Parts: sequence; structure tokens; C-alpha cells
Amino acid sequence: MDIYEKWRMEWQRQLDDCRARPGMVIGTQRNAPEALVHEVIRLTRVDDLFESVGQITLDVSPHQYVIRCDTGPLSAEIEKRFKPNADSFEICRDFMDANRKIRSEYDSKPDRNLIRPTSWLQAFGGYYGPRLYESAMSSPLSKRLILAYKASEGYWCQGYSDGWPDGGPFVLKESSPVGLLVAAELYPAWCPGLPFNRESQSFTTMARRGLINFSWSDTDTLISLGLPTEEAIRGWL
Repeated sequence: MDIYEKWRMEWQRQLDDCRARPGMVIGTQRNAPEALVHEVIRLTRVDDLFESVGQITLDVSPHQYVIRCDTGPLSAEIEKRFKPNADSFEICRDFMDANRKIRSEYDSKPDRNLIRPTSWLQAFGGYYGPRLYESAMSSPLSKRLILAYKASEGYWCQGYSDGWPDGGPFVLKESSPVGLLVAAELYPAWCPGLPFNRESQSFTTMARRGLINFSWSDTDTLISLGLPTEEAIRGWL
């Protein structure tokens, strides 16, 4: 069995597990799908993950969301640990590999308890922080998912349809302050708690505190399912 077939089997097993037990991904509370949004936003608050902490724009409809974070590119320290290449199948897997490296790095430090709690090493190496792959956590539960991370050479991008990558990660050359873009349409059958609500307390509270720019659409027109990934990303940057 070649490495691609092995990956396909492993990925199919993960899809089946997540869809049978979506609480593994989003939790079991009534507003669980909102956790997928919150975890992405939480990523941007980790010190030195990106070059800066900028404005976050969140557009939501009953089953879709688009998150754009004006953070600039990934920091040099993170980028050198995360590097998709031509042999990559799936960007989430690349981030999982990077997170494992950071975890090993963290565990090897005898003074790790003195590391600043908000630092990227503590966040991704410790037990309770976010994980680098949080942005792709919705992929098994999504009809469509689009990701873009800004790095020194351009945007590392990937699109998913029905949980499967449309193709390998690719680099998009584009000038924009957006450092992280996540867009998804979720399947109601796999995401108890949908549809999203215009009056969501968590979203409106973040907006009131100035943490995000929040907008609501009554119809699921934020994401065009037939639009090629590259074209869709260019439209959001």
C-alpha cells in the first residue's frame, strides 16, 4: 500500500468517526457549532503566532461562516516548523505534524512551567491551549471548507468538499493584510445546534467588546459551492 492510499484510509476513518460522533469535534452543548468559530478566533490571540493582532471580520449565515483575520503572515518561528510541500495531501495534517514538533520541543524544556502562558510554545505545547490545526477542525462536518494562511512566500491554501481535499495545498501570491482566512458551510445533520442565530450572544458580545466586526446574512450566500477555491480566496482577501 503506497503512502497516498494509506492516507486515504486513515482520513476516511477520521471522517466516519467525526460524523458518527460530532461531539468529538464541536462538543455537545446546544450552541456547539459556534465553538468552531471561537477556536479559530482564539488562535489569533496566541502571542507571536502571527506578526500582529489585527481586526477580525466574522460573516455568518444560517449554515455558513467566513472569518478573516488581519494579522499579517505567520511568524518566522511558526513558519519554520510548518511547511507544506508538493507531497502534502492535506494542510491539517501538516499543522498536526507541526504541533507534534512543538509539543516535543515544549516537553524537552526543564523550565517549561516558567514559559509565558500566552506564548505560542506554551499554547501549542501545553495541554490546555489551542492547536495549530483548529482552523481545519470543521472539515469532516463541512459541505465546503476553504483555508488560507499567509506565509513569507504567499498564502498556503486548500479547499475541501464533503470533507475531502479538492487537491493538495497550493501557494497563492496575493497582497492583503489578511493572515488567516477560514470559510465553511456546515452540514446540519452532522452539526447539532445549527442553524446559526443572528442574535447569538457569543458573537454579539465579541462584537460589542470590539473584538470582531460581525455581520449577518439571512441566506447562505457567503460561500459559492461551485466557485473554484483560488477564485473564492481572491475574492475575500
